[in-house]
Order: sequence, then structure tokens, then C-alpha cells
Amino acid sequence: MALATFAVSKRRSSRLAADALGIEAPETGRTQTLSNSILDLRTEGEVVEEVSKLWNEAQEKFLAIGRYLRDAKARFSGTFEKQIVAALPFGKNIAYQLRTVAEAVDSGRLPEESLPRSYATAFQLVTLSPPDFETARSRGLVRNSVTRPEVDVFKRELRAARLTQGDRRLVLANERRSLKAEMERIQARAREVAVRLEEIEAEIGGEVKGVVIDGCAEAVEAKG
Repeated sequence: MALATFAVSKRRSSRLAADALGIEAPETGRTQTLSNSILDLRTEGEVVEEVSKLWNEAQEKFLAIGRYLRDAKARFSGTFEKQIVAALPFGKNIAYQLRTVAEAVDSGRLPEESLPRSYATAFQLVTLSPPDFETARSRGLVRNSVTRPEVDVFKRELRAARLTQGDRRLVLANERRSLKAEMERIQARAREVAVRLEEIEAEIGGEVKGVVIDGCAEAVEAKG
């Protein structure tokens, strides 16, 4: 038991030393097995440190894959889909998402230090329209610790706001249509009144002053 503990501790010490020196040894089948084996972590701090390290490595990996695919798309544009994407261990959709995220990082739209840990979350973020992306930034969502549920909630809020706005536009459009119809009726009535006034003036030759007796106007004097 003591020997096994010593071996694990030695392996962890070697890894930490290599990390400190920036050494990257070629990965063979044995080194890959060792790198994927778990360590004998004794404290909460060691667990957090090791998991965080692996999580950061996973993020670097998907960004590197996206960059490789971006470069391959430009270099082998004629055969990219059939010869490269078709042979990958993941589908066309994932390849597209990885390339899109890499493009957003390399173009400066999404700072690398703000890259979410999940490529799927990063993709949902970088495919927002420019105004929506700036709104997400102002709300503190453009950060490496953002989660997919946070981005999903944000997108639902955007859809709800647009739906509300769309409903208001519909209400206003209906009101405008009603007002225009009412204006047309008023204008038509005004034309009818103008015509009748002309007919009356032509018949009596001007204004007539009179008194009303039992609801009837009695002419007293005519002008004109």
C-alpha cells in the first residue's frame, strides 16, 4: 500500500515539475494512459487544483481543434468536407461549431480569456447577433465561467422581449388601420357637407337669420 502511494505521489510530482518547466513530452500509449489515470488526492484543495487543470486543458483542446479545422478549411477547401470532416470522430455540426468558436476568438470578438469552458456554450454565445452579443457582454455573460443554462435563459429573455414588442407592433398597426378608416369616413362626410352647403347657398343666395319656433326655423331676414 505504501509503495502504491509512493508511486502515485512520484508521478504527480513529475507532472508538476514538467508543468513548471513547460516540458511537453511526446505522448505515447503509456504516457496517455498515465495522463488519464487519476491521482491519489488527499485534500479538497488538491481536488480543485487537479480538476481545474484538466478543465483548462479541455478548453485549450477544443480551441486548438477549431483552429486546425479553420486552417484546413482554407487550405483544402475543395476536399475539406469529404476528405477531412467525413473522417473525423465527430459530426459535421460539431466541426462547424468548433470552427465558428475559433474564428470568434482569433478575430478578437471573443477574448480567449473569456472563452467559455464548453465549445457548445461558446458557440451559443458567439452566434448571437452583434447587438445581442453586446447586451450579453453588458450583463456579464461574456466570461469563461458562463454556463449553458445562463446563455439559454438570456436567449429566452430576448425572444420574449421581441415577442412582446411584436405584439405591440400588431396592436399599433391595427389601431393605425382603424384611424385611417375613420379619417376616410370623416373626409367623405366633410365632402358631402361641403357639397350640400354649396347647394343651399346657390338656392338661398346667402345666410338667413331666423328664429326657431317649435323646432322649426322661421326666416326673418335674408342677406344677399
